[in-house]
Amino acid sequence: MAKVKEQIMLTGGVLTSMALSEATFDCFATSTTAASGTFSATEEASRLGGTAVMHAVFCYGWWDNPRSVGDGYWMCKNSWGPGWGRNGSFNVAYGSAFTMQPDYTFALQFNKASTTQRVADIQQRLKLDLTYDPTATRYILYTPRRSQRLLQLVQDLVILSTTVINNRPRKADIVADVVASNLRFVRSLSAASTGPFRLCGRTVQLLSDIILPPARPSPSPAVAPSPSPSPSTPAIEFCVLGRAGPEGLGMAS
Repeated sequence: MAKVKEQIMLTGGVLTSMALSEATFDCFATSTTAASGTFSATEEASRLGGTAVMHAVFCYGWWDNPRSVGDGYWMCKNSWGPGWGRNGSFNVAYGSAFTMQPDYTFALQFNKASTTQRVADIQQRLKLDLTYDPTATRYILYTPRRSQRLLQLVQDLVILSTTVINNRPRKADIVADVVASNLRFVRSLSAASTGPFRLCGRTVQLLSDIILPPARPSPSPAVAPSPSPSPSTPAIEFCVLGRAGPEGLGMAS
């Protein structure tokens, strides 16, 4: 389910197929939902046999029951026009009608074949919206001009990481840094927003070559210097997982 949700956030939705017996499909076609407003049908695969009805739908969101792990539904669009269901949409409970089976679930992505060109495009796009955080040392602020999900930023950073030769950060490392530095600042980690998003740790290293250096303070009158050690390159500042407030971990879809 996590992969499906990721693709919904990245591409807007997935195409999947429902598998139902003929009798259950007739019920689905004429009465889309139960009293809860969600279609639910659990059938044994052996009952379907060779007479199963396969029906494709487009799913664009989800809802998770916060009080029960694994309970929830997919928000989907049918192909029967706006006069059916809720303007053509319906909810289908997790696990119902064999939805989201790996062999019958697809997401469309349009990417340039050249990784080098994709990296260059991302660098050019991010460069215009990156600034150093004036309130926190070695933090970067990213303020996109259009609403963007945090997951899309993670995906861009993962592509940028392909240029790192030594100690390349894993996707899990990038996700951890981005989540840790935004818990207190982003209302919902999965909803589109214009930020600003805060970046720290290894993500800063990925952007160090494209962000403009911070403005230097105006010179002040010279004073006698005191002995000090030779300057050294600052160490990486790792992101610390802060405590989320009441709005910290929303999962809007």
